[in-house]
Amino acid sequence: MFRLPSRRPYRPAARCGAGGRRLIVAPAVAVALAGAPVVLGGAWSSGLPEASAHDAMVGATPEQDSTVTEMPDSIELEFSGIPRDDFNTVALSHDGEVLTTGEPTLDGRFITLDIPSDVSATDGEYTVGYQITSSDGHATRGSYTFTLDTGSGAAGSDAGDAGETASGEESGEEQGLPSWAAPAMAVAGVIVVLGALVLAIARFRNMSSGDGSGDDGTHGADGDNGTRRS
Repeated sequence: MFRLPSRRPYRPAARCGAGGRRLIVAPAVAVALAGAPVVLGGAWSSGLPEASAHDAMVGATPEQDSTVTEMPDSIELEFSGIPRDDFNTVALSHDGEVLTTGEPTLDGRFITLDIPSDVSATDGEYTVGYQITSSDGHATRGSYTFTLDTGSGAAGSDAGDAGETASGEESGEEQGLPSWAAPAMAVAGVIVVLGALVLAIARFRNMSSGDGSGDDGTHGADGDNGTRRS
């Protein structure tokens, strides 16, 4: 006679625990553990804060890559967050030489470093370097440059050219004749030419008058001779 296989009741898988005891993991517990990451992930994204980024510089005076005509009295930096009031430093350098450095004053998101009045203000590129403690407690470092152009170099060049021109004119006057000599010589030449012309005219007139007197005498003599002959 054919018999159907008997159905055995379902028994969950068992694992051995401490002391050799068998631990039974129920299917419901397994499902709950499998869904835990999803639940925890949703709670993290909705309720727990994310790690904050370091504070970055968002503005500066003088501005980055700008050109100024005079040395500023101070350097002001603006950050995306409020830096902590500890271990903050700002430095100003030119041609690799640090001109001034110190701890800036903090005012919210702004830090300011005063520049001493005795700092050398020569034309060229200046570098501003900074290190702050961000609002998240981490150090933030960076730098930027600006250019100082007072125009003194061009003015000095123009003054030098003018001085060379003036000295050249003075040396020319010392080596040659004074500027008034040429007109005076021209006037003197005209006077000499006019004098010679006047003398020539006078001589011509004298010669003409002498020739006229000789002719009259000749005719008179001839007349007398003719009268006498007749």
